[in-house]
Amino acid sequence: MKIKKSEKCDKCMEEYLMLEKGQRVPARLTWHFLTCKECRTNVKLLVKAEKACEQTASQQTDINNQTIQNILKQLNMATVAKKSKRFSMAPWIIGAIVLIASFICYFMMKTSATSKLSIYTYIVFAMIIAAYCAAFIAGNIELFIKKFDFLENI
Repeated sequence: MKIKKSEKCDKCMEEYLMLEKGQRVPARLTWHFLTCKECRTNVKLLVKAEKACEQTASQQTDINNQTIQNILKQLNMATVAKKSKRFSMAPWIIGAIVLIASFICYFMMKTSATSKLSIYTYIVFAMIIAAYCAAFIAGNIELFIKKFDFLENI
């Protein structure tokens, strides 16, 4: 079954568009673009459009522009709102109290269980405490970075 020219051109253009910027164009595509005037024209137009976009993007914009001023104000308001968010230890303290209470209840209710069961229980308790500590640190990493200046030496 022979592929129609338009289908072949569509596949080649799609493959060309999937390439990264600056990536080498495969020989098969290069050959197709050399032999197909329509695809060659499309590729030239794409290259011209990309160059025009690069020139537009590289132009300097006046910092006194009203739109830029509005964007900067919104960014400042978002930063202030983020900084004003208070850190509360209450949920973490309540969680720790619940964990400690559950451990105490377990040890008070523990009957003469085998030593193997006790070891497994202690391992589970250790994993719960480790998960609690990891969740605390992950949830408050920003606090630790700011409070102890971990990024100062980098």
